[in-house]
Amino acid sequence: MAKKLESEDLDDGLKLSNVDKAILGFIKKDRYMTNAELVEKCGKSLSSIERANKYF
Repeated sequence: MAKKLESEDLDDGLKLSNVDKAILGFIKKDRYMTNAELVEKCGKSLSSIERANKYF
């Protein structure tokens, strides 16, 4: 059986949008990234970033 990638494990039981996956990827690279930095990198509003962060 092939080994799963770590990102695939996160999707088990979760329904993540592409934006959620992007945010999670940025947070995994730099766990100290601020919401303002995430807004800039993802191109989404602050409220969208804050909403997604509730689940992480």
